[in-house]
Amino acid sequence: MLTLKTGRLVLRSWCDADLAPFADLNADPSVMAHFPGTLCCDVSNALARAIQGDLADYGFGLWAAEVPGIAPFIGFVGICEPDFEPPFRGDARSSRAGHRGSVHTRGW
Repeated sequence: MLTLKTGRLVLRSWCDADLAPFADLNADPSVMAHFPGTLCCDVSNALARAIQGDLADYGFGLWAAEVPGIAPFIGFVGICEPDFEPPFRGDARSSRAGHRGSVHTRGW
């Protein structure tokens, strides 16, 4: 898996050490204000593993983000194709027929 580095940030594959801070983020109502709801630890862990699986399977998705020497996990960033129809997406841009969508959006 490709790791992307800048002078201040690293985007990388997920690891087991990311599960607890990711679960903390997913359990925080303020963090999850723009997602359908908070997630329990088990669902958060399953979501992290699905995200990692998508990265391995497709070569793109949501990377874990860290600030080297300061914070080993600060969240995630990346691209994915949603498996739902967001309200801002018009008919001309509707999902392709038969597309399964990204696994990692199902938890949100």
